[in-house]
Amino acid sequence: EQWVDGDIESRTPHWERLKDGLTLLGVTIPKDATGPLKEVAKVNHPLVAEAQVQFQARAIAELVPPTGPAKGQVLGEKTPETEEQAERVADYQNYQLMVEDEDFYPETDRMLFVLAGEGSQFKKVYRDTLLDRNVSRWTRAEHFIVPYGAVTLETAPRYTHQIKYSHNDLRKLQ
Repeated sequence: EQWVDGDIESRTPHWERLKDGLTLLGVTIPKDATGPLKEVAKVNHPLVAEAQVQFQARAIAELVPPTGPAKGQVLGEKTPETEEQAERVADYQNYQLMVEDEDFYPETDRMLFVLAGEGSQFKKVYRDTLLDRNVSRWTRAEHFIVPYGAVTLETAPRYTHQIKYSHNDLRKLQ
Protein backbone atom coordinates (compact mmCIF):
# COMPACT_ATOMS: atom_id res chain seq x y z
CA GLU A 1 0.00 0.00 0.00
CA GLN A 2 2.91 2.36 0.76
CA TRP A 3 4.29 1.92 -2.77
CA VAL A 4 0.88 2.51 -4.34
CA ASP A 5 0.53 5.73 -2.33
CA GLY A 6 3.96 6.79 -3.61
CA ASP A 7 2.90 6.02 -7.19
CA ILE A 8 -0.26 8.11 -6.75
CA GLU A 9 1.80 10.97 -5.31
CA SER A 10 4.25 10.85 -8.25
CA ARG A 11 1.34 11.47 -10.64
CA THR A 12 -0.07 14.49 -8.78
CA PRO A 13 1.55 17.20 -11.01
CA HIS A 14 0.13 15.48 -14.12
CA TRP A 15 -3.40 15.39 -12.68
CA GLU A 16 -3.18 19.04 -11.60
CA ARG A 17 -2.18 20.11 -15.13
CA LEU A 18 -5.01 18.01 -16.53
CA LYS A 19 -7.53 19.62 -14.19
CA ASP A 20 -6.37 23.09 -15.29
CA GLY A 21 -6.63 22.04 -18.93
CA LEU A 22 -10.20 20.77 -18.50
CA THR A 23 -11.18 24.09 -16.93
CA LEU A 24 -9.69 25.99 -19.90
CA LEU A 25 -11.60 23.74 -22.31
CA GLY A 26 -14.84 24.51 -20.49
CA VAL A 27 -15.40 20.88 -19.56
CA THR A 28 -15.50 21.71 -15.86
CA ILE A 29 -16.91 24.72 -14.05
CA PRO A 30 -14.18 26.94 -12.53
CA LYS A 31 -14.11 27.05 -8.71
CA ASP A 32 -14.17 30.86 -8.76
CA ALA A 33 -17.32 31.02 -10.93
CA THR A 34 -19.82 33.57 -9.59
CA GLY A 35 -22.87 35.46 -10.72
CA PRO A 36 -26.08 34.39 -12.42
CA LEU A 37 -24.24 32.45 -15.14
CA LYS A 38 -21.85 30.65 -12.79
CA GLU A 39 -23.04 27.26 -14.07
CA VAL A 40 -22.03 28.20 -17.63
CA ALA A 41 -18.45 27.22 -18.26
CA LYS A 42 -16.25 29.60 -20.23
CA VAL A 43 -14.52 27.89 -23.15
CA ASN A 44 -11.10 29.41 -23.83
CA HIS A 45 -9.89 26.95 -26.45
CA PRO A 46 -12.77 25.66 -28.59
CA LEU A 47 -10.41 24.36 -31.30
CA VAL A 48 -8.85 21.89 -28.87
CA ALA A 49 -12.28 20.59 -27.86
CA GLU A 50 -13.24 20.32 -31.53
CA ALA A 51 -10.03 18.41 -32.24
CA GLN A 52 -10.93 15.96 -29.45
CA VAL A 53 -14.34 15.33 -31.02
CA GLN A 54 -12.76 14.90 -34.48
CA PHE A 55 -10.24 12.41 -33.09
CA GLN A 56 -13.01 10.51 -31.32
CA ALA A 57 -15.11 10.27 -34.49
CA ARG A 58 -12.23 9.12 -36.68
CA ALA A 59 -10.86 6.65 -34.13
CA ILE A 60 -14.20 4.93 -33.40
CA ALA A 61 -14.82 4.48 -37.13
CA GLU A 62 -11.38 2.89 -37.52
CA LEU A 63 -11.38 0.74 -34.37
CA VAL A 64 -14.99 -0.45 -34.58
CA PRO A 65 -15.94 -0.74 -38.27
CA PRO A 66 -19.39 -2.07 -39.25
CA THR A 67 -17.93 -5.57 -39.72
CA GLY A 68 -16.69 -5.56 -36.10
CA PRO A 69 -13.35 -4.93 -34.41
CA ALA A 70 -12.04 -8.53 -34.43
CA LYS A 71 -10.17 -9.84 -37.44
CA GLY A 72 -8.98 -13.42 -37.95
CA GLN A 73 -5.52 -14.24 -39.22
CA VAL A 74 -3.98 -17.62 -39.94
CA LEU A 75 -0.46 -18.02 -38.62
CA GLY A 76 1.55 -20.58 -40.50
CA GLU A 77 0.30 -22.61 -43.43
CA LYS A 78 -3.01 -21.37 -44.81
CA THR A 79 -5.55 -23.99 -45.76
CA PRO A 80 -9.27 -23.61 -46.48
CA GLU A 81 -9.99 -25.20 -43.07
CA THR A 82 -7.72 -22.85 -41.10
CA GLU A 83 -9.03 -19.80 -42.95
CA GLU A 84 -12.63 -20.84 -42.18
CA GLN A 85 -11.66 -21.39 -38.54
CA ALA A 86 -10.08 -17.92 -38.34
CA GLU A 87 -13.26 -16.45 -39.79
CA ARG A 88 -15.43 -18.33 -37.26
CA VAL A 89 -13.26 -17.14 -34.36
CA ALA A 90 -13.45 -13.52 -35.56
CA ASP A 91 -17.22 -13.79 -36.03
CA TYR A 92 -17.67 -15.16 -32.51
CA GLN A 93 -15.41 -12.49 -30.96
CA ASN A 94 -17.36 -9.80 -32.80
CA TYR A 95 -20.61 -11.33 -31.51
CA GLN A 96 -19.27 -11.26 -27.95
CA LEU A 97 -18.16 -7.64 -28.23
CA MET A 98 -20.97 -6.11 -30.27
CA VAL A 99 -24.00 -8.15 -29.12
CA GLU A 100 -23.33 -9.74 -25.73
CA ASP A 101 -21.32 -6.84 -24.29
CA GLU A 102 -23.81 -4.01 -24.79
CA ASP A 103 -21.48 -1.52 -23.09
CA PHE A 104 -18.54 -2.13 -25.45
CA TYR A 105 -19.38 0.42 -28.16
CA PRO A 106 -20.61 3.36 -26.01
CA GLU A 107 -17.83 2.84 -23.49
CA THR A 108 -15.17 2.69 -26.22
CA ASP A 109 -16.61 5.85 -27.77
CA ARG A 110 -16.41 7.73 -24.44
CA MET A 111 -12.92 6.36 -23.83
CA LEU A 112 -11.68 7.76 -27.15
CA PHE A 113 -12.93 11.26 -26.30
CA VAL A 114 -11.09 11.14 -22.97
CA LEU A 115 -8.01 9.62 -24.65
CA ALA A 116 -7.70 12.65 -26.93
CA GLY A 117 -7.64 14.99 -23.94
CA GLU A 118 -5.87 13.04 -21.21
CA GLY A 119 -3.59 10.66 -23.02
CA SER A 120 -3.23 7.08 -21.85
CA GLN A 121 -6.37 5.03 -21.35
CA PHE A 122 -6.67 1.27 -20.97
CA LYS A 123 -8.98 -1.53 -22.08
CA LYS A 124 -9.22 -4.63 -19.94
CA VAL A 125 -10.73 -7.76 -21.50
CA TYR A 126 -11.66 -10.52 -19.06
CA ARG A 127 -14.28 -13.02 -17.99
CA ASP A 128 -16.73 -11.25 -15.66
CA THR A 129 -17.90 -13.86 -13.16
CA LEU A 130 -20.78 -11.66 -12.01
CA LEU A 131 -22.18 -11.39 -15.55
CA ASP A 132 -20.94 -14.87 -16.57
CA ARG A 133 -19.53 -13.63 -19.88
CA ASN A 134 -16.47 -12.01 -21.42
CA VAL A 135 -16.36 -8.22 -21.25
CA SER A 136 -14.11 -5.44 -22.50
CA ARG A 137 -13.98 -2.61 -20.00
CA TRP A 138 -12.45 0.85 -20.13
CA THR A 139 -10.06 1.42 -17.27
CA ARG A 140 -9.48 5.12 -16.75
CA ALA A 141 -5.86 6.13 -16.28
CA GLU A 142 -6.73 7.61 -12.88
CA HIS A 143 -7.76 4.12 -11.68
CA PHE A 144 -4.75 2.34 -13.21
CA ILE A 145 -1.82 3.31 -11.04
CA VAL A 146 1.65 3.08 -12.55
CA PRO A 147 4.75 4.92 -11.29
CA TYR A 148 4.88 8.16 -13.28
CA GLY A 149 8.39 7.50 -14.59
CA ALA A 150 7.55 4.06 -16.01
CA VAL A 151 8.25 3.81 -19.74
CA THR A 152 6.16 0.71 -20.47
CA LEU A 153 3.88 -1.58 -18.48
CA GLU A 154 6.23 -4.45 -19.28
CA THR A 155 9.17 -2.76 -17.53
CA ALA A 156 7.19 -1.00 -14.77
CA PRO A 157 8.13 -2.24 -11.30
CA ARG A 158 4.41 -2.59 -10.50
CA TYR A 159 0.99 -1.47 -11.59
CA THR A 160 -2.24 -1.45 -9.65
CA HIS A 161 -5.82 -1.36 -10.86
CA GLN A 162 -8.19 0.28 -8.38
CA ILE A 163 -11.56 -1.40 -8.80
CA LYS A 164 -14.63 -0.06 -7.06
CA TYR A 165 -17.29 -2.67 -6.29
CA SER A 166 -20.53 -2.35 -4.41
CA HIS A 167 -20.55 -4.20 -1.10
CA ASN A 168 -22.98 -6.75 -2.55
CA ASP A 169 -20.84 -7.42 -5.66
CA LEU A 170 -17.73 -7.76 -3.52
CA ARG A 171 -19.48 -10.38 -1.38
CA LYS A 172 -20.52 -12.28 -4.52
CA LEU A 173 -16.94 -12.33 -5.77
CA GLN A 174 -15.67 -13.60 -2.43
